[in-house]
Amino acid sequence: MSLSYLFNRKTITNHLKKRWLTRLFFKVWLAIFLAVIPFLLTYGQDHTQPNDSVSIAFLPAVSYTTDVGLAAGGIFNRISYGTALPFQQNLALTALASTKGLIGFNLFLDQPNIIRNKDRLSVNLVTNRFLEDQYYGIYNTDVLDLTKEDKEYIYQSFTFKINLEYLFSLKEWINYFRTKSPNDLDIRSLKATEYSSSPRIQWLTSIDYHYKTPWDNDENTFIMKDKPMGIQGAQGLWLGLGGMIDARNHEFYPTKGWYSKFLMKTTVPFPSTDFAQQSLSSEWRFYTSFHFLLDVVLAQRLYYEWSSTNNQLPYWAYPELGGEDYLRGFATYRFLANQVWATNTELRTWLIDFEQLGIRLGGTLFADLGSFSNQSFSNDEWNNNLNYTFGFGGLASFFSPDFILRADMGFSKEGIGIYFSTGILF
Repeated sequence: MSLSYLFNRKTITNHLKKRWLTRLFFKVWLAIFLAVIPFLLTYGQDHTQPNDSVSIAFLPAVSYTTDVGLAAGGIFNRISYGTALPFQQNLALTALASTKGLIGFNLFLDQPNIIRNKDRLSVNLVTNRFLEDQYYGIYNTDVLDLTKEDKEYIYQSFTFKINLEYLFSLKEWINYFRTKSPNDLDIRSLKATEYSSSPRIQWLTSIDYHYKTPWDNDENTFIMKDKPMGIQGAQGLWLGLGGMIDARNHEFYPTKGWYSKFLMKTTVPFPSTDFAQQSLSSEWRFYTSFHFLLDVVLAQRLYYEWSSTNNQLPYWAYPELGGEDYLRGFATYRFLANQVWATNTELRTWLIDFEQLGIRLGGTLFADLGSFSNQSFSNDEWNNNLNYTFGFGGLASFFSPDFILRADMGFSKEGIGIYFSTGILF
């Protein structure tokens, strides 16, 4: 879970005159740094991760903007290490509440070697009540003037969703069914050099459940005027099948290598599904490093998502661009369409390393590009709907080199987005 805020062009001028945005960005980072110092001083001097060690981090999450008021909560992260790579278990819990109506909870569990060697289960559960959710229409190509006083695009909502992904090696399962006994080769005994010597190829299956409903909204809000599918609430259950190739040198902060993922999903015609949808998504990531005064990582991501054309889809089930994932600086859910593509380019580096305290501070520069279409590979639509953002951010690593906090500030033609989250973006 993350905090994200969008400032529009009308209020940007006033904020910049007061240098308020820049001060907010760096004050939040300073607050986080001061808040974790007591934990760091009692954590010890040696922050390398020996076999069978456990890294536990708890950080307060506090911020304030005039848009959402005071947001406060906490982030808990527990990584259990061992001879398994990249870890034996990764558990993260986030809880946030805002004075203007955000109450949210996120649980993430990543468990390698759960049934067979080389398999992996991840569980992601999100639930929140939000009094300032955003809806800008489906396939809205207009340039919006999102004035701070205008609440037209804001509405109240409740969301619950859970995602389960299971990664497995088909070769491992075939060998198991042949011999009815575990393989002699145990991934938990491999060394890092042996584990990363070749790309890891795995199949994946997924189950997704998503329920969302607007509630108690004013008739003058845009969502109540537009009345998209899902205005009375909707739920969906999807099954997915795909594959993944991972050739990165590190999972939490890769500096070289590449990664690819492909997933096809379809709704299941059970009572828990209110609509029919088929979709596919594909993602590619590339990493390389070079030295220019500092060690710099160049990271590139390409993403494409397609959904079956269906006028009965709830608005939140469409592929989307905006927010912290693909077009930082545009509002979350800003662009909804049957097809979207995006590319992110980032330069990352660590600027300061307090090795004895286990603290690293760094920064990023980034540029995002993306487009959307309702037709099949229409060049005119792709060109006409092209949007871009650029910006900078900060990175901070506390307690463990695998626990990273991230803050981004993205600039677009419609506003400025500020995002606080855990982990690098990709």
